Amino acid sequence: MKVAEIQELQIVDLTRQGDGVGRLDGLAVFVPGALPGERVKVELTEKKKSFARAKLLEIQEVSPARREPFCSQSKSCGGCGLGHLDYNNQLTVKEKWVKDTLSRIGNIDEKLVESIVGMEGEPYRYRNKAVMPVGRGPKGTCTVGYHQARSHQVTDCRACLLQTEAADLLAEGLRRYVKESGCSVYDDKEGKGILRQLMVRTGFGTNQVMAMLHVTNKELPDPQLLADCLVDALEETDFELVSLVLCVNKEKGAKGLMGGQCITLAGKPVIEEELCGMYWEISPLSFYQVNPVQMEKLYAAVDEFADVQPGEVVLDLYCGAGTIGLTLHKKADHVLGIESVKPAVLDANRNATINGAWNAEFLCGKAEEVLPNMFAEQKKAAEEAAAEGAAEPAEAAKFRPELQFPSGFHAPADVVILDPPRAGCEEALLEAAVQTEASRMVYVSCDPATLARDLKYLEEHGYKVVKARPYDLFPHTLHVECACLLVREGQ
Repeated sequence: MKVAEIQELQIVDLTRQGDGVGRLDGLAVFVPGALPGERVKVELTEKKKSFARAKLLEIQEVSPARREPFCSQSKSCGGCGLGHLDYNNQLTVKEKWVKDTLSRIGNIDEKLVESIVGMEGEPYRYRNKAVMPVGRGPKGTCTVGYHQARSHQVTDCRACLLQTEAADLLAEGLRRYVKESGCSVYDDKEGKGILRQLMVRTGFGTNQVMAMLHVTNKELPDPQLLADCLVDALEETDFELVSLVLCVNKEKGAKGLMGGQCITLAGKPVIEEELCGMYWEISPLSFYQVNPVQMEKLYAAVDEFADVQPGEVVLDLYCGAGTIGLTLHKKADHVLGIESVKPAVLDANRNATINGAWNAEFLCGKAEEVLPNMFAEQKKAAEEAAAEGAAEPAEAAKFRPELQFPSGFHAPADVVILDPPRAGCEEALLEAAVQTEASRMVYVSCDPATLARDLKYLEEHGYKVVKARPYDLFPHTLHVECACLLVREGQ
């Protein structure tokens, strides 16, 4: 077997990257675009000791699960890794990924994984947030779309069926602005140019729209023209552009897209949304689940798993704009949320006020630092009190840390919610979560691998996984969400 050889393969599996898997001369061969059950002709492009990669040339036997991609740019855009697979089979594949990953990495019994909850009806136009990089096009034009698969090249996407129509239209408005104003597009290699990325948020319950431009300089040519182009783009729709924001960041590379100075160019600094029977205000940099239809189902599961009882205290870690904690506030005695992004914490506290959640408070800081430090200080104080005779040594040994609320309220946590980013939880945070001695934990994850790793730690430190339920928040993509319930052993 050599590179550039033409071979025939039977595809037997699908990787987490969406590549078909066949075997040749004892090696696994990864074939992008191929599906299990297919017989394919391929050209070998890479060979390593334990695996090889190949380019799909021809499908000789087509899987009944294959469908024509719904997007004309499916071959150039890297967004829809499962767009060539029918939706029911997408759900089957994702459920299998969750089961296999939790079993292999976390040693979690597959029987504890329930059936995946997919979208009902047509699973399109479901994203309330679109993030579209801007690239340089020919003759001073710009491309607005998405990165090509395994590349930083921007595909100019005129219509994406995962995003709202508002996102497509605002991208077109931005193209018009660049053409008429001559505004420069950033080139990362040169480190020159202004426009880097367009982010669009859409309120599904309100039709309010926010457009945020990631830029290297707040001094745009003719900002009024920019506002006019974007407003005009939505003129014949039910959408309303209520917020136009610049996010200024001069850093090169990925750091240049991670936060920055937000300046409201027109309108207000937030959009309003209605979800789960509550009202929300969301600022540009706040985390907010991208699929509102599935989010309601996911949060209903969190409510079910947490089973908050009167008088109980809820700790909401990585709380974002406070959505999970606030949906539980009516059942809880108190809710404490911890989040590292300051604008999100401001949103959370404001959303608590909007919804009359006077028993919910939010702290700004890294959860993996705030919680361990909070508990370490209490433990030190308890040990010092015991050493000075102010408390019995037995009491210090039975020490159970309490949550310290900004208002001065303090109490142990009865329920812990974990909703970390894709990287999962740092061990210091998991250790602190265990120290709470909460009777129940609910872990919401967007990455089965880091979820499995963290569940394994929690099971090794006194908690038991009761059930896990996958949710498809991202149809046609390679991503899957999962909610898990853990209970403290001995409860």
